[in-house]
Amino acid sequence: MQKNFFSLIKQKEFGSLFWIQFLSAFQDNLFRSALLIIVTYGLGIYQGESAHLLTPFIGGIVILPFFLFSSLAGQLADKYDKAQLVKIIKGCEILIVFLAIYGFSTQSFPLMLFSLFLNMVQSTFFGPIKYSLIPTYLPIEKVIHANALIESSTFISILLGSVVGGLLIKADGIGVILLSGAMLASVIASWVISLRLPEVKASDASLKINWNLYSETLSIIRYAAKDRVVFLAIIGISWFWVLGSVILTQIGTYGKDVIGVNESVAILFMFLFAVGIGIGSYLCNRWMRGEIDAKIVPWGAVATTIFIVDLVYISHSISLSSPDYIGISQFLKTGYGWRICIDLLLIAVGAGMSMVPLYALVQTQSDPKHCSRVIAANNVMNAFFMVISSLTTILLIALNITILNIFLIVGVLNLFVIHRLSVLVPESILQLILQAIFKLFYRVEVKGLDNFYKAGDRVLIIANHVSFLDAAILFAFIPEKLSYAIYTFYINKWWIRMIKPGINLLPVDPTNPMATKRLIELIRQGKKCVIFPEGRITETGSLMKVFDGPGMIADRSDANIVPIRIEGAQYSFFSRLKGKIRRKPFPKISITILPPKKVHAPEDLKGRERRRVITNQLYDLMVGMMFDTSSYKETTITSLFNAAKQHGMNRVIVEDIQRQPLTYRKLIMRCFILGNWVKNRTTQGEYVGVMLPTSVASVLSFFGLLLVGRI
Repeated sequence: MQKNFFSLIKQKEFGSLFWIQFLSAFQDNLFRSALLIIVTYGLGIYQGESAHLLTPFIGGIVILPFFLFSSLAGQLADKYDKAQLVKIIKGCEILIVFLAIYGFSTQSFPLMLFSLFLNMVQSTFFGPIKYSLIPTYLPIEKVIHANALIESSTFISILLGSVVGGLLIKADGIGVILLSGAMLASVIASWVISLRLPEVKASDASLKINWNLYSETLSIIRYAAKDRVVFLAIIGISWFWVLGSVILTQIGTYGKDVIGVNESVAILFMFLFAVGIGIGSYLCNRWMRGEIDAKIVPWGAVATTIFIVDLVYISHSISLSSPDYIGISQFLKTGYGWRICIDLLLIAVGAGMSMVPLYALVQTQSDPKHCSRVIAANNVMNAFFMVISSLTTILLIALNITILNIFLIVGVLNLFVIHRLSVLVPESILQLILQAIFKLFYRVEVKGLDNFYKAGDRVLIIANHVSFLDAAILFAFIPEKLSYAIYTFYINKWWIRMIKPGINLLPVDPTNPMATKRLIELIRQGKKCVIFPEGRITETGSLMKVFDGPGMIADRSDANIVPIRIEGAQYSFFSRLKGKIRRKPFPKISITILPPKKVHAPEDLKGRERRRVITNQLYDLMVGMMFDTSSYKETTITSLFNAAKQHGMNRVIVEDIQRQPLTYRKLIMRCFILGNWVKNRTTQGEYVGVMLPTSVASVLSFFGLLLVGRI
């Protein structure tokens, strides 16, 4: 991942695509925002129409072309040079803007709506090209970054278009002129930048265009549905567009009728929603680190539902005492103003976090020859969902269902979507649950996570094995999807069968080096695998025998080895040290990740001798791990006190030939007594000689002298 979030914009190909999308979204929303403000506060009301019905009607016009023409757009994008198509589409956009300007100047509301429809038609044809060009111009590890930039910049341009469009249309006298000039300048700039796009080889030049839009639409949807991951991602994207559409189209009415604010506050709400999408996209890129995975989606969706519910809750408590609509400054001075703003912002942050990885899944999981058509299928599904949502919203409003209840319905339905999307990432839901349990009961602390990221690809993670919790702890707190080698003896245990569907478990016999071929192949493919070299849980508290298999896996796969020390789990009831140490229900557990290492053996070594050398290196690596993560720099007295705390003050610790054992408590107490006796008879820095047999008395003298600082 690039350290600078905006670094990809400097690349010629992606940079041009970025600015084309930015300007196009700006122009779309400049026009749409002005039209919504006219409907909510002006023209629509003057004509006797209900703003409640006109706003979802405009929403329907916006997405209807995606439903009608996406199948054709996907075919054209796969058959022809995408860069050339962008130039043609952006040229047509200029003509559409001229028509819109004429509609504004003549105050023809039907012409404005027709221009909006045509504007969305060109967006329909640009959509499949835009998203399929990203994996064409960039390597796969930068797709998440690029999508985050596209999504965040799109909503920043939505923000600018919404604010500027709303402000310009309200300007007396010259408002229409300024609005027209801004729209025309943005589309001309977009067309000029499109001329810089380099030619792109057609994905499938032999494709025969199916002009039957209905049958082709069904065809591309069926094709997309064959891949379960892709289709679930499409459903998720469609839902989040519905959620955003419902909120954005009703935000003006919500502000006016529910909380009694004027159009400037409605623009502020649009501003906050756009910024929230941008922030969510940015955070997604930061947390995903270029990895294409849907594990962050449930988190974003849960956040969205929580803040929708809070928005509805706080809005219900507002009573309108004045017929006058208040502005931004008065709104923010109320007790509820900032809370509503934060709720809207965080609703959008959650949606932004969720959409970026879903788009990346659609782009990268699809066959490159069909990528544009799969994206077109996504647009069709988006449009279908949004048309249904627009019609449903109109119906609910006609049935006198309040805006707040509509928002609440969306929030509740979002829970169902979370449930469905969790099928994409069953391991992430399990991770979430396990993290919560371990954090709550075992106060798990993770150290050295940066060392894990430094290891790169081809990683073999080795860990000491101290309890039955070890694999679950690593699964919960290691941030990537891993494969886990598990001792064949445990693979059919009931608790393993419960979690097996959500985790990639690989049964391995540690005594058989030939049973490791699958792990070697996985690591060679760039996967990250976890193995416990001891093969079984410690029964002594120290390292057990290290088998040959893990060393040979590391050697033959040329893997970077990441040692992980698990400390504290041996004191739980899930260890095998009953009767040997003091066990607790919920001891504190720490995970320490050390820098990656490699094992090497001379090339001329073969067979058993090579295995022996590699295994010895692996054992040395684990011994070094245990030493480096131990508190070897603490004083002997500190170690005594820590041991007493860990094992219990009543544990017997020392006994000599006289058969009078001492517990930690008695030992420490007598050390203090003897130490003070010696202190009163010696001076600071004086050397003290001890001549005693190997007995309890010698132990007391040794620790007593250390306690009072004598040598």
